[in-house]
Amino acid sequence: MVGISTQKQFLHSFTFARLILLPCLSLAAGKSNAQDLSFRDLASVLAANDSRIDGILKKKGYLPQGEETIQDSLFHLYAPRKQSETSISTLTLYKEGADRSLCLTTDSKTGFALHRELLDLGILKAGVPDSNFGQKENLTVWYSITGRDSSAACTFRVDRKQLPSPKDIVYAEDLLPLDSHEYLTTLFGKENVQEDRFYIAANKTIPCTVIFPNTRMEAVFIWEDQQHMRTLSALRIGGDPQTKGSRDYGWSVAQNAWQSREGLYIGMGLTEIRRKSVQHQSGTQPRFEPALKTEAPLLAANIGLELSCLNCGDNRYFTATFATASNAEEEGRKIFLSTMILFKK
Repeated sequence: MVGISTQKQFLHSFTFARLILLPCLSLAAGKSNAQDLSFRDLASVLAANDSRIDGILKKKGYLPQGEETIQDSLFHLYAPRKQSETSISTLTLYKEGADRSLCLTTDSKTGFALHRELLDLGILKAGVPDSNFGQKENLTVWYSITGRDSSAACTFRVDRKQLPSPKDIVYAEDLLPLDSHEYLTTLFGKENVQEDRFYIAANKTIPCTVIFPNTRMEAVFIWEDQQHMRTLSALRIGGDPQTKGSRDYGWSVAQNAWQSREGLYIGMGLTEIRRKSVQHQSGTQPRFEPALKTEAPLLAANIGLELSCLNCGDNRYFTATFATASNAEEEGRKIFLSTMILFKK
């Protein structure tokens, strides 16, 4: 029998950004004397004020078993008032800022009922490649099972993310914590969020999410976890969105309105960018194409800049080279910011 410490280690090693589900506890057959916990019970625990959590769990027969800190992370431990001799049911609550996570390991009776509830709610889906993972609004669920039938042990990991209010989304960087398609849909509404395909090559696309498509508030989210459309890889703002939807759209779109906290905006000239103390190095190139595009790091934040040039197509500049922003300005090139690419720190 594995103790509660295994569950705590699972919660700590499985940060909010990772996808690998590992069993946090294995237990033998049997059942505890606690009342069955429903998914709504678990959701209410994650949504409750700190002062109410113990009371909610006490009504279900789960009592506090103390706290423990592992690598600066605080875990709150709970167990049923009475355990049977052949099994142990445990619940561990973990907090990271305003976000919360819990891990429940229980017997087959409670576990199978919870699993059925998750299917009925549409959070988990049967018959899909990964039927043990799901998201609904600001909740994320992982499910695992060991053993069979009455001897099965069921483990549930539930995360609750504290989403901001739409009025708090002011700068481009404010979009970075919204790192799943489901979170974006919950915050901005289905009518403003669209699944799309992002071109990484002429004939190759990957899943992406576009908010406010074909408007001045458009932003493209590219995902690390493409299957579940979550865990942000990059956020593109302005320029060519490089999405199927944008290529199929036959009308012009107003200049993108998103700005960074440092004051960067689409269309900003190179001189003004330099005033913002952006460190820019384009790298020497043997020749310029008519529309110069290059990426530059913004050292104050994880932002890449894609620049375009208005007058790099004439004979004077077509074979010219430059290595720094000052060289470009001295040559009289009209270079401006066309795309911001943001990354999570």
